[in-house]
Formats: sequence, C-alpha cells, structure tokens
Amino acid sequence: MGEDKCFVEDEEEEDEEENNSSKVAPERRTQTCPPCRSHSSYWSYPSYPMKPEAKNQSPKTSSRLFSGVRIVLCRSQVAGNVGAIARAMLNFGPRKLCLVSPKADHLCKESRRRARAAEFILEGAVVASSLPEALAGCTRVLGTTARARATDRAPMRPRQAIEEILDPLGRGEQIALVFGHETSGMTNEELDRCHIIATVPTCSELPSLNVAMAASILLFELHQAVADRLGQGAWPPQERACKTPDLPATTEQLEGMYAQMYDCLEEGLFFNPQNPDISMRYLRRFFGHSGISEWEVRLWRAIWRHLLNRMKTPKPRSATREEWREFIAQRRLKEKGQANKD
Repeated sequence: MGEDKCFVEDEEEEDEEENNSSKVAPERRTQTCPPCRSHSSYWSYPSYPMKPEAKNQSPKTSSRLFSGVRIVLCRSQVAGNVGAIARAMLNFGPRKLCLVSPKADHLCKESRRRARAAEFILEGAVVASSLPEALAGCTRVLGTTARARATDRAPMRPRQAIEEILDPLGRGEQIALVFGHETSGMTNEELDRCHIIATVPTCSELPSLNVAMAASILLFELHQAVADRLGQGAWPPQERACKTPDLPATTEQLEGMYAQMYDCLEEGLFFNPQNPDISMRYLRRFFGHSGISEWEVRLWRAIWRHLLNRMKTPKPRSATREEWREFIAQRRLKEKGQANKD
C-alpha cells in the first residue's frame, strides 16, 4: 500500500508572531508516514532525539524533580520578558519564579498576555530585595552570561551546565537558574554567588540573546536532560540511609563562611590593596565547585575563627609553647565564666 503525506495543523494562536511562524517553510512541516495521522517523531530534532517514556517514569516523579528548580530574574525591566519566561516555565516543568528588585510590573497586562496559560506562575512569583534572599535554601546556583569576565572562569555550554546540577536535583536539593538584566546582564558580584556559569554559543555579530530566549534554551535543556535520565532508569538516585546525613551546604551557610574568611584574611593583610576582591573571587570559585557539605563549612569556620583570634591576641615572643597554652586555657575559662554570669 502506498504511503500518504500527512500534515499536522497548529493550534490557533492569538499571538501574531506565532501565526507568522506557522506559515514559514511549509515544506518542513510535511512528513511521509503511514496513513495514521499521529506523528510520534514530529517534534524530534536531529540533535535532541526524543526517547519513549520509561516504565518507571511518572508525572509525579517529574513534578517532584522540577519543584526543586527556582528561576531567578535579576532587575527585570521588560514586563513582556517576565511573562514569556513564565510561559516557558509552564512548557518545560519548573513553576517557582523569583524576581530580584524588579523594575517592571510582572502582573501588568503585557506580562499576562505573554504568559498566556502561565498567569498562575506570575501570580505566585516571589519578589526579593536581593539575590542572597532569592537564593535562600539553594545548594546549586547556575548563572548565565554572554561576555567574558575578569577571571578565567570558563563558562559551560547549556547542556554541560545542566548536567552539573542533575545529581543534586535528583537528591532533592534546591537548584536556582539565575538570569540578569536585559541590557547589562548579571554583575560580577551576582556571578560570584553562582557555582556554575553557562553561555549560549551565538554568532559574533550579535552574541547576546533576549533574556526570555536564553531562559527558554536553558529550560529546554533541563527538561531534555531530566527526560533522558528518567528514560535510562535508576534515577533519581535513592537517598542514602544513614544516621547523620552529610547534607550539602546552602548558599546562606557558604556566605557566612566567606564573610568569616574575608575578616580573617583581611586581618592577616593577605589581600592585594589594589584589587582585594580578586582573591575572594577565586576562593569562592574553589569552594563553590568542591560540593562542600554543612559539616565541612562548620570545620572551616572553626579554622578561620581560631586564626582570627590568634591574630587579634598575638603570642608574646618570650613565651614558650606551654606558657602560651596555659594563657589560652585561662582566657577560655575567663570567657566561660563571663558567659555564665550573663
């Protein structure tokens, strides 16, 4: 029996751009297939082949995984971009939206029009006054940039960056995808709070993308990566049963350690007076990539606190080690007695 040509009709859209895009290149929307009008491979692309759903994959599993993803927009000034990102979130899974010091009203008519069916995401968006507030509770933060920065921190491609956050996401940790201002992008201070940096490869004539476009690409890669992992089975990884789980450090705990580290190194005259921030930037990069745990943060904070106390209370040159230990013991007893009185 001969094969027939089937056409897939698009859902009618009110948005003019979508109506125009459905009329471009009609030959690409034609596929040769058996008489059945269902195209299982219609939305399959050569670079991203869609895999059939695994037996152990369920909507509840996907929903639980995407509930740990937070989309953070810094200083957004175009309401339409916020609405377009909310729509992309509805397309690809995540539902948590956080706006840091927004300059545009995310509940205005334009934003709602661009969001379409994702208005509930706009209505449930959290507005934060600072990026640390928006990242509270997150253990992995992925930032985006389109230009080279001061340090040699090499940005990753979107899929490579997404792969870095899949394991923490599968363990139930909170993940954040951060996008910057429409014109200037993310500042160096904002990127310092990110563990992973992603850049979408583009042509040199116009390297920067619209923030909604960049968010759609990252969200698509996240959706594909989660679908691929679920299709392979044995994911998400099972939680380890142990009495004292070694939990990953959150951004708040890391920031507390960085502040204590900075005080200690500044007291020891470690920083270069001409550029004191560069050393801290590299230290943030080192600890951010190490996957440091809560217990390790407490250990490092104890080390910095001990060193800071030693620098503020210098050892007399004439004192021996035993005399110095006795002096420290007496001082601790005195501090303990003072604390009991308080």
